[in-house]
Amino acid sequence: MLLDLLLVSFLSSLIGWLLMLSYPDAEALLRKAGDTSLLLAAPMIAVWWWGFQGTPGKLLLGCRIVDARSGGRPQVWQVLVRLLGYALSALPLGLGFLWIIWDRRHQGWHDKLARTLVVEDDESRLSLHQLADSFL
Repeated sequence: MLLDLLLVSFLSSLIGWLLMLSYPDAEALLRKAGDTSLLLAAPMIAVWWWGFQGTPGKLLLGCRIVDARSGGRPQVWQVLVRLLGYALSALPLGLGFLWIIWDRRHQGWHDKLARTLVVEDDESRLSLHQLADSFL
């Protein structure tokens, strides 16, 4: 999540800087719209990336989000429930996120609600055929 936060912060700062260079009057508008747009854009970006089984931070760490039952790509409803579950996980002092430490399947409350798992990509578990396909 920290990698994703850094990436979003960098990109939003870059876009704001480019807008201020192009339009001198954009500074006042960016100040008014900045907090609101970030609050709206961040969840939409997360949902979009989760459709690809992970945000850039997860993918860089070799992790991905999967359906807990099938191991496949999560469905749209699961991604939306997972987003709402983030708010529930954060509310009681982040206990829903800390739950990952004690849970046998390392699921936070948001994962339990959405029936998803975060798994590490581990090439040692792939068959020779799957490994060959990944190189071709």
